[in-house]
Amino acid sequence: MSNSAINLLAYIQQKLNGDLPDCESIKATHLSMLDEMESKWGTKFDKSNVIDRINQMYSDLPTKFQNPLTYSLLKDIIKNIKDTVEKNSEELSLKFKIENNYFPIFGTVSMGQFSAQICSPKNSNDSLIIFSDGLFGFANLISKVIASCLPCVKDKDGGLSYSTDKNNIKNNIKHDNLLIVRFIDLMFAYMMREDPHRAQQYLIDKEHLYLSELIRDSFEIFVAAHEYAHYALGHLSDSTSEKLFDFSSEKIEAISYKWKQEFEADELGAYLTVLYMGSRGIDTFLSGLGIWVCLSVIEVIEKLKATYEDKDLDLVNFSTTHPPISLRKEFLIKHYSEIQAAKKFFDSIDYVFNILWNCFYKFFDFIKELQQKTKLDISDLNFETIQHLLYKIDFTSTIN
Repeated sequence: MSNSAINLLAYIQQKLNGDLPDCESIKATHLSMLDEMESKWGTKFDKSNVIDRINQMYSDLPTKFQNPLTYSLLKDIIKNIKDTVEKNSEELSLKFKIENNYFPIFGTVSMGQFSAQICSPKNSNDSLIIFSDGLFGFANLISKVIASCLPCVKDKDGGLSYSTDKNNIKNNIKHDNLLIVRFIDLMFAYMMREDPHRAQQYLIDKEHLYLSELIRDSFEIFVAAHEYAHYALGHLSDSTSEKLFDFSSEKIEAISYKWKQEFEADELGAYLTVLYMGSRGIDTFLSGLGIWVCLSVIEVIEKLKATYEDKDLDLVNFSTTHPPISLRKEFLIKHYSEIQAAKKFFDSIDYVFNILWNCFYKFFDFIKELQQKTKLDISDLNFETIQHLLYKIDFTSTIN
């Protein structure tokens, strides 16, 4: 491992991660979750295997400040990308101009946000990819919501499919107010506390579990593969930097790219994602769902920031470093023929996000009225109080 990259990772983690969970408390949390899943689904789990895995997590950390749980998740994701690159190296070299074929140092930090960035230590050619701890929680919760919004259809043989008909989707959401509440809860947890884990955790029904996990897995692979693509395609040599962290003793900068480089990273990232999901027997049609949800989430987060800061939503898509999400989606559909067949499914996902966002915005207006009455800034309002109010409101009547 590169000492300069590891030292930078340790420095950032020491500043941001705070007290980390000990091994025994992690075991207790996971065993409790398994008990709940066994009770809900009637399925038995090998708990000894879980304990062994947790022990292994704590024995293989890059720094003493690294959160073992999120690093374990990230390490598996990176390994899947590395294996995919190795198995398909000849195909990738013919299709893309790969300049670096190994993965930089990586780790997670407690930013809470949905974020992944590449940093370079000063006076060094080394690179470090930093992933936010909150990325995994966000991916998991948003995947549950989106999957659950798509009506599940069982055939006569017990097989499952998911409807892309917009009327069916709208009716499904209108008949389950909790789908809307879960989405708004996640958005407010991110907006007010910059921590998606503050949203209520829950288990979804077995019929939507497979789709939810599929979306989550391809979502997480795409985020990591996109960052790897910047490195593999040599973008770091033709880039600028912007402030990432401003500690009292030092400013940490992240690499910033051009629009063309973002399109290229999307293309290679999507290609690797579909290759990996395909190695698990998932067809290209379904492999693209997590990619599409990921891009949609980025757009929603930008709208979220603009809403919170009372900015014009029409200006959300303007950035000198990142193309508008609409263009990034259009680019993937145009340049990646393998996922064009899923366009109808993607349109349905966009439709779901549109319904959920409109409901969020109406709740945000309600909170702004509350703010005016109490003469408090939104950031001063108690998040738990807002969360409690949220779960008492019926939003289904607001869907047209």
